[in-house]
Amino acid sequence: MIRYVNPQTDADQIMEIARDLSHRAAGGLVPDDPAKFASMVCSVLALPGLQILVMERQKRIVGAIAVLYAP
Repeated sequence: MIRYVNPQTDADQIMEIARDLSHRAAGGLVPDDPAKFASMVCSVLALPGLQILVMERQKRIVGAIAVLYAP
């Protein structure tokens, strides 16, 4: 199923996906400290104009795409 992300219920899985992606794509460029990383991800998720769709299988998020609308 493809649906819009729900920050309240999907937060842990989104954080897990973000951590995995950051290590693969930007190794060493993101904070190792979990609290700092979480703060960084939350700042991005709070951007106005950000929409995230997730793909879910058996109640687990297996993929996501984000679109940032900006002037």
